[in-house]
Amino acid sequence: LVPLGYGLADLLATDLARSARLAVVERARLAAILRELDLAAAGNLDSATAPRAGRRLQARSLVTGSLDRRPDGEIVFAIRVDDVATGRVDTALVRRAPLNDVLEAEKQLAFAVFAHFGVQLTPQERALVEQRPTRDLAALLAYGQGVQAEVNGQY
Repeated sequence: LVPLGYGLADLLATDLARSARLAVVERARLAAILRELDLAAAGNLDSATAPRAGRRLQARSLVTGSLDRRPDGEIVFAIRVDDVATGRVDTALVRRAPLNDVLEAEKQLAFAVFAHFGVQLTPQERALVEQRPTRDLAALLAYGQGVQAEVNGQY
């Protein structure tokens, strides 16, 4: 699931960047935050430290996510929106989908994030978000492997 997670995270960031009303942090800076959040989640940092990463970027909210595979093969794609100032989870969103339709779950989550922030998309923005970059799972996994390599500095 790791390459799939990287690919879906990148696609979600791309979809959220379709609106000028949201400022999406570039992936290189996000990777540093994610490493710090992973340390916090593993108990290597105080949980109060993680929101500081978002404050360093002057962000008001931090969107993080996870993937899980259920025994029936269904993929659970969950994201949460943290309030950087308070460190509290502002909202949690979950979508489930069969592996072959995981991009539909990503699109649903993107629209849910826009709704959470009160962003009304123009018809052009909505059409861009609705576009599917691929329908081929192998292509999505290969893309995710590329994103993972880039994030890890393996160019």
